[in-house]
Amino acid sequence: MTIDDPKRAPPKWLTTEYFTTALRQGLKHPNLAIKTMNIAPAGAVGDNYASLMYRATFDIQKTPTAATEKLSVVVKTMPRGEEVEEFMKEDSIFKKEAKMLMEVMPKVNKMLADVFPDQEPLSAKCLYFGTEPEEVLILEDLKELGFGLEDR
Repeated sequence: MTIDDPKRAPPKWLTTEYFTTALRQGLKHPNLAIKTMNIAPAGAVGDNYASLMYRATFDIQKTPTAATEKLSVVVKTMPRGEEVEEFMKEDSIFKKEAKMLMEVMPKVNKMLADVFPDQEPLSAKCLYFGTEPEEVLILEDLKELGFGLEDR
């Protein structure tokens, strides 16, 4: 996909190799293979002020003999610009969000499900948090489950 605005283009390090490593870890499938990949901005300009968001879609195989499956994830990266990046790193915003999504929310969702079995989870699953070459969160794509942003 061609992206006209270079500020919205995904970072060059978001490669098939990067996603393969991240998704093998996040989905707990050490032999996962990505057959095809597409990445594009998620949402409109101004939807997110503390991150750059991308939607990445894949055709994957979880094992060498498994059928090919579709997978869609949302990728949150640091906003570009020296001052913003410094502020984000200084306050450890992505690390705090990762801890919340990977440790706290699964416990909250489990407690809710124990009491209210039909309760939808309150957050997306965080499949991966990485710090190299930049901080990044890879999240379950809730659009695939019918969720979306409301008009402002």
